[in-house]
Amino acid sequence: MHYSKKAEHIYAIISKLNNELANCNRELEQKNYELNCVNKKFSQMLNTDYLTGLFSRKFIQDKLNYFITTIAPTIYDTCIMFGDIDYFKKVNDTYGHTSGDQVLITVSKTIKEAIPKNSFAGRLGGEEFLIILEDLNTEQAKIIENKIRLSLTNIQINNHFQDITLSWGITKIKKGDTVDSILTRSDNAMYNSKKSGKNKSTIC
Repeated sequence: MHYSKKAEHIYAIISKLNNELANCNRELEQKNYELNCVNKKFSQMLNTDYLTGLFSRKFIQDKLNYFITTIAPTIYDTCIMFGDIDYFKKVNDTYGHTSGDQVLITVSKTIKEAIPKNSFAGRLGGEEFLIILEDLNTEQAKIIENKIRLSLTNIQINNHFQDITLSWGITKIKKGDTVDSILTRSDNAMYNSKKSGKNKSTIC
């Protein structure tokens, strides 16, 4: 009888410890879930431009480097579109920065709707945008640029309707390219579009 009560006492202690351990495990699982949610949200914040919802400068440049080193050698055409909103300073000066932000949001939404699902669009900063088009040639990229242009006609800004235009530089990833060489080449092509009348694209 003495041993029976002692065994029951030990069993009760073990049972209590098991329950406490189970509770600790559940709490740990909950904390891990919450931590994963925070990490995921933090990662999204780092990878996403806070205003436009496009990818951030760092993410899109990292993605471009990935395409250069991994994807481009196996795919004949991977195109880059470098775009800059025309007369953006005038929009800010005339209608204010809130209207300028609305232009950026509108342009970004239009870009996201115009590009294929396997493409990537990011905001480099200010009014500059970079699009990576996987397995598309420069002429196909020009079709997308035209689609964006048509979608940005007669847009309402601060109770006024006007066209939002962009100048683009279009190029494809070439053998020996780096992130800097592609950005420089497409940026120069974009400025050629600016100099020759804006609201157009230049292929280089």
